[in-house]
Amino acid sequence: MIRKYLGQGRRFVRRFLNVRDHTEAILAQYRSLSERLPQVRIAVAGAGRHARRHLEVLSAMANVDLVGICNRGNSDITALAQQYRVAQTFDDYRIMLDVTRPDGVIVAVSHFETVSVAAECLTRRIPCLIEKPAGFTSDKTARLATLANENHCLNMVGVNRRFLSVLHQGLSAILQEGPLIGIVIEAPEAIRRIRTEGRFDPRLYDLWFVGNSIHCIDLFRCIGGEVDGFCGFKNSWEERNGDSFTAIMRLSSGCLGTFVAHWHAGGSWSIKLYGDGVRVEISLAGNTSGEIYRGKRRFSIPVDPIDRQYKPGLYVQDQTFVKALALGETLPYPASDLNDAVKTMQLIEQIEGGL
Repeated sequence: MIRKYLGQGRRFVRRFLNVRDHTEAILAQYRSLSERLPQVRIAVAGAGRHARRHLEVLSAMANVDLVGICNRGNSDITALAQQYRVAQTFDDYRIMLDVTRPDGVIVAVSHFETVSVAAECLTRRIPCLIEKPAGFTSDKTARLATLANENHCLNMVGVNRRFLSVLHQGLSAILQEGPLIGIVIEAPEAIRRIRTEGRFDPRLYDLWFVGNSIHCIDLFRCIGGEVDGFCGFKNSWEERNGDSFTAIMRLSSGCLGTFVAHWHAGGSWSIKLYGDGVRVEISLAGNTSGEIYRGKRRFSIPVDPIDRQYKPGLYVQDQTFVKALALGETLPYPASDLNDAVKTMQLIEQIEGGL
């Protein structure tokens, strides 16, 4: 599957190397795709930071009509709706679904409401893109997957780093020379600072490994395949659920994966890919960047302009969902649905369990 997606090989990389100065031409290709797709009516459940990023992306797609947005709190979201040309505002997502009857829903509510809102959409057979994590356990995620399967409902879990342009260019550079040999992901978390800032529901900090580190752990399966062998350890220096993790795994593609997360040591998320005579290093934090090493030579990976204009990976992720919805297609690689997300949650639970 991975090789099929990256089958363009050198052409895939050359496209970005040759047109790095043609930003407008590349952005026009994304706009052109939206213009060719049938119209879809999208509602957004939630009005927080993640919802606003989705609104920014969706409002730029010609074939998307934003028919409603809801906010459970008391804040007035009229200005937000006007900014992104959303037709109606609501303070109850069920009423929004009743009134707007959307073709699809972006579920970007608070973490602890995600399961109930997503379940309501799936029960109504409304396709939905669900912000990660879909559930805080593999069991809860599996129950949503069962509901989606029973209702034959298109669904997608939002793990936008699967769609990073630098990641797939880097992986393509590896596969041009042979198999992917190894993956090393480092994922520190500044949990002391995050707790002090107090920006989130207090319950989330004890579940931070699932709520945030999922982005990194999910990439093992995305680019390396399923886990065939595993061994992991953890320590709990300050956090009761662990704050120092290391794990090694054998993946179905044949490569070996190494996960390292020492939360209090500082630094930011990164991934390294190893191949035959080539190594790729990519930053996974904020504005992503990457480099390819061939012997003593080093090449910077150009960032797709769409990942510079919007949150990296988010535009391509959302457009993948919109295209599948508009054309009645199944989700293509590298998208993750609820069935797939269950397996990522199981891997997270293995790592978090330690020994």
